[in-house]
Amino acid sequence: MLSKDSTLSALDRFATNLRRVRLESGLSQEKLAELAGVHRTYVSQAERRVVSISLDSIEKLAASLGVTEEELVGMSTPE
Repeated sequence: MLSKDSTLSALDRFATNLRRVRLESGLSQEKLAELAGVHRTYVSQAERRVVSISLDSIEKLAASLGVTEEELVGMSTPE
């Protein structure tokens, strides 16, 4: 049987994981954007699935959060 997360698109999984990891790290969107070298509105739009994020941005955000790209795009872990 498929888990709920397996039916989500990669963009949906990324947005969900980005927000979860950012909050777990205690970072604001503004601080994460600063660390990753992107604009705060870009982080906001990525979390809300407004933009299709580039691979370069995924790498920057993952590095800034101290996680792998796979952790941001892959299936979220159960809480």
